[in-house]
Amino acid sequence: MIGRHNAQAAVEFALTMPLLMLLLLGILDAGRAVVAAVSIDNAAREGARYIAVHFNDGTCASPNCQTEARQVVLNSALALDSGQLSSTVTIAGGNASILLSYPFQPVAPLITSVFGTPVLTTTSSMRIR
Repeated sequence: MIGRHNAQAAVEFALTMPLLMLLLLGILDAGRAVVAAVSIDNAAREGARYIAVHFNDGTCASPNCQTEARQVVLNSALALDSGQLSSTVTIAGGNASILLSYPFQPVAPLITSVFGTPVLTTTSSMRIR
């Protein structure tokens, strides 16, 4: 009788373990997504701040401080693949805006197969001084 209960426990474990692993990977991906979202939000804010402060002081060698702002964004975007981070700088009406997009790569394969690759996007604007 004990052998039969052990076999039943093994079957139950085999059925529930993939679901528990998927749940664990989903929680891990949610945490990674929050860290990536906060990181690109901070990087966009830092890039917009750089343009707003240095646009009129003559320290920018590139038009609209784009090259320098891009470098500030890359230095501020911690824990992200800088090669996949895209940025667009816009200066209009006395405001400096920067748009950042980053394709998030989840660990759980189910998320990518169902939803595709999620793209995290943020915008930050600051008044030019």
